[in-house]
Amino acid sequence: MRGAWALGLTAAALAGCVAQGEIQNHVERINKSVGTSRNEAILLNIVRASRNEPLYFTSLPSITGQGNMSLSTGLPAITFGPGQTVAQKQYTFTNSLYNSAASTFDVGLLESKGFYDGLLRPINLPEANLILHQGFSRALVFSVLVDRVRITSGDTVEEIRNAPADPDEFRRFEEYLYLAVYYGLTVEVAAGPNGESEGRLCFDQALAGPEQKPFVRRSPIQCTHGPDGRTWAQRKPAELAFLIDGKPQSIEIILRSPNQIFQYLGSLVGPASAGRTVTLYGDGPGTSQGPLVVVTTDPRASCFARVTYDGVPYCVPDVGSDNTKRIFQILNQILALNTSPEDIPPTQSIFITQ
Repeated sequence: MRGAWALGLTAAALAGCVAQGEIQNHVERINKSVGTSRNEAILLNIVRASRNEPLYFTSLPSITGQGNMSLSTGLPAITFGPGQTVAQKQYTFTNSLYNSAASTFDVGLLESKGFYDGLLRPINLPEANLILHQGFSRALVFSVLVDRVRITSGDTVEEIRNAPADPDEFRRFEEYLYLAVYYGLTVEVAAGPNGESEGRLCFDQALAGPEQKPFVRRSPIQCTHGPDGRTWAQRKPAELAFLIDGKPQSIEIILRSPNQIFQYLGSLVGPASAGRTVTLYGDGPGTSQGPLVVVTTDPRASCFARVTYDGVPYCVPDVGSDNTKRIFQILNQILALNTSPEDIPPTQSIFITQ
C-alpha cells in the first residue's frame, strides 16, 4: 500500500512539472513562431516585388495559448478467497496522465482603404524621426527611406534618384547622401499650429563630423535655430537651402512610401540585381559595412528568414546580413505605424491542437 501511495504522489509531482514546463515552452514557442511568420512575410513580399508581382499583407490581431493537464490514479482491485485465477492474483494500478497544448489565432487580410492609404502615402518626417531614434544609423535609414533628391539652382531643376539600376545616377545620389550624413543631417519635430507634430530636415552640430562642425554652426538650417534668425516654422519641411558661389540653391529630399520601399528592396534581389549591390558604410552604431540587402537562394544556408516561392528558396542568411535584419526591423515599425485597429477586418479563428 505504501508503494501505491508513493507511486501516486510521484506521478502527481511529475504531472505538475510536465504541465508547467509545457505551458512555459508553449508560450516561448508562440513568441518564436510569431517572429518567424512576420519575418517570412516581409521576405515574401520583397521576393514578390523582385518579380513585379502584387504585394499582400496579413495581420495576427490575437493569439491565445491554451494548456490542459489531467491526472487520475487509483488503488488496485484485490480479490479475497480461495480458488483465485492467475489474473485475480495480479495487482493492477490504474493511472493516467494527460497533457496537451493548443494555440488559437486570427488571421486577416489587410486591404482596407485606410491601410492602403498608409501603404501608398510617402512616409512623413515625424515617422522618419521616430525611426532615426531607434539606434539605426542615419545612413541606413536614409538609404531605405529616401527615393530621390530634387536640386533647384536658379531656373534649373534636377532630380537624382536613389536607383541602383542606374550606376551613374546612383553614384551621384550616394555622394549627396553621405555628404549630408557627414554634415549631421537629421529630422527635428515640434508642435505645429494645430498641435500636431511637424518635422523639418536640419543639420545637427552634435552629429556632424569634426571638419563639418564649423559650417553647421553658421548654417541657417541648423537644428533648433539658425544664425539668420528665422524661426523654426518658417522653414520648408523637406528642403535644405544653400548659398553656393553666391547663388542660391536648394535640395529637397523626397521620401518613399512603404510600398516603394518594398519595390526598392525587391530590385536588389534575384539574378536581375547583378551589379546593383548597395554597399553601406558604417557611420556609427546600428550599421555594418557591407551590402544593404543580402538574400541567397542556397538551399543549404542557415537562415534568419526563409521562404520558397515558385519552387525557388530565398534565404536571409544568419551570418553577414546584419543590415538586412535591421531593415526588417524598420519595415515592421513602418507597417505598424501605418496600420490602425480599423484596418484589421473581422476574421475567422483557426484552432491548432498539438
